[in-house]
Amino acid sequence: MVIRAGSEQVPGLDLEILVDHGRGHLVGEEVEGQDPPSPQAGEGALSAFDRRHKFVYSMVYNTQYKNKDNKAAHALLNGWTIAPILNWFSGARYTGNVSSSPSGTTAGRLNGSGGSSRFALLPRNFFKQPSIQYVDLRVSRRFSLGEKYKIELLGEAFNLFNRTEVTGVNTSLYNFTNTAAGCPGGPPCLV
Repeated sequence: MVIRAGSEQVPGLDLEILVDHGRGHLVGEEVEGQDPPSPQAGEGALSAFDRRHKFVYSMVYNTQYKNKDNKAAHALLNGWTIAPILNWFSGARYTGNVSSSPSGTTAGRLNGSGGSSRFALLPRNFFKQPSIQYVDLRVSRRFSLGEKYKIELLGEAFNLFNRTEVTGVNTSLYNFTNTAAGCPGGPPCLV
């Protein structure tokens, strides 16, 4: 959706707004980390690419002060462009895993077969990371150099409010060990 506004009654109003919202729900049978990818029949779960919401708001505001009678105001207020962008995304999905190192196997993983390390009581991609939200801002000013040339100075700020964005998490729910050194009550144990 694009909204464009301009008005003869309000001098200097040149505004363009873009609003975009996407809603998705992806279900898949892919197995993360397996090469080549192969489906797991009967284990349909949320996809790792499932992002429920994506919202983007952008605006471009150009100042065009047209009153030439007030030369100071015309010189100070004319030629500015202010362009903020707001992005908001739902958090990415991830699977809770169990870290394990059973003794006597070379394949690894929880049961020693080298298979999935997913916590079996929960479906794949059950957990969700925090949402991502940030604001970018661009401010620029155009100056005329005679009638033929113009120069533009600009400044940009990314993640304007310096918000911490979580883009990856530790997916280990439990750590299973089969060694006496890692277990206070003797092996095997969950830590």
